Amino acid sequence: MTTALAMRQGEAVSANISILATGCNLSTASSVAEFMHALHSGTDALALVPTSGWKVPPKPGFEPRAFRWKDRDQNPKETIRSLLTRKLKASFDEAISNLKLDARVGVILASTKGFTEDFVWNEGASLQVDPLTPLLDDTIEACGLSPEMKLCVSNACASSLAALAVAQTWLKADRVDHVIVFACDAIDSFVLHGFQHLRVLSPDRTRPFSGDRSGFHLGDAAACVILSNKKPSAYRLIDAQIDSEGHAATRPSHSGESLLRACRNLKEIATHPPDVVIAHGTSTQANDVTEDRVLSTLFAAVPK
Repeated sequence: MTTALAMRQGEAVSANISILATGCNLSTASSVAEFMHALHSGTDALALVPTSGWKVPPKPGFEPRAFRWKDRDQNPKETIRSLLTRKLKASFDEAISNLKLDARVGVILASTKGFTEDFVWNEGASLQVDPLTPLLDDTIEACGLSPEMKLCVSNACASSLAALAVAQTWLKADRVDHVIVFACDAIDSFVLHGFQHLRVLSPDRTRPFSGDRSGFHLGDAAACVILSNKKPSAYRLIDAQIDSEGHAATRPSHSGESLLRACRNLKEIATHPPDVVIAHGTSTQANDVTEDRVLSTLFAAVPK
């Protein structure tokens, strides 16, 4: 699946969706303001991941590193489900601090794997276990919400953007007045083993779109964004588009046709080229070539 998203700052327009508030909790920051400061100052929170408790030890030579919440090591027995609920609640508290949502609310949870880590290594673990819905319900209860609609979205790296596309659909259809989109993932042995087998974890630093790129690093994160079609805001979600070429589960097609279609379907992109493009930029050989090809095609006529 490929997704494309367009946002813009400016006067609120009724036909567009308002971005009312955001909140986040990351390894480098416990708020959006702290995150922006860490981003601009180049804060590096990459650290070795403790492996003593792993059910399957890492292969010789593999020293897993990730951007982890520092308080995870203070309570190593806390389940991933409890951890993610706690972090999502903190993100929501930041976002909702100056808001009152007194109308129909929808809630969406976006996550690649939810709390899969809590049970995946257990002998005889059922393949039917749902690692998302209980987490969504826990978060709704922790935040004191009573949503008209709720949904879990899991589309790997595109989960958050896909969730925003769903939120857009709900709001444009007037099924709800506001949508709270939660997103989260916590990094542990299961996902680190998986990406190491795919040979996409960098042994040093990530270098997106560089000729000597060698992969990426993973990290813990929780975030919340509140969208509305009733309240005005200086920031708007202009459009979100989804496409899928069905090429492969772990890499994009070389042509990038699916991503190009999604981008070209975005409103205003032809008449108002974006000021900033945030690419996936995984620093892998396959992804960055495809994205570079798509962006070069899409903005070929835009003055540099």
